[in-house]
Amino acid sequence: MKDYATIGNGSEYAEYLLEKYYDNNITTDQAIKLATFTISEAQKMDPNAGGKINIIKITNDNTQIIDQKIVENIQNGIDEKLNSIEKILTYYFTYIKKIG
Repeated sequence: MKDYATIGNGSEYAEYLLEKYYDNNITTDQAIKLATFTISEAQKMDPNAGGKINIIKITNDNTQIIDQKIVENIQNGIDEKLNSIEKILTYYFTYIKKIG
């Protein structure tokens, strides 16, 4: 049984990413980062998904809306890392093309 669910526009992309990266042993902090990454990537793939990312932490005892600034900081950090990775991959594949 899964510990997560996806609904709405982009949910197919989110499901794909969660199947790859979700682990039952992640911390709440890691889960918030993974949720932010998953929603952000799903928005890039589905033109009908968009807007600001809202994350809500749900436990047996309560619910907590994660502050928008925290979500934005996480998203900015993820974007910076992905841009760095993209530059490395672009360089790598350009190099591979040159050497045949």
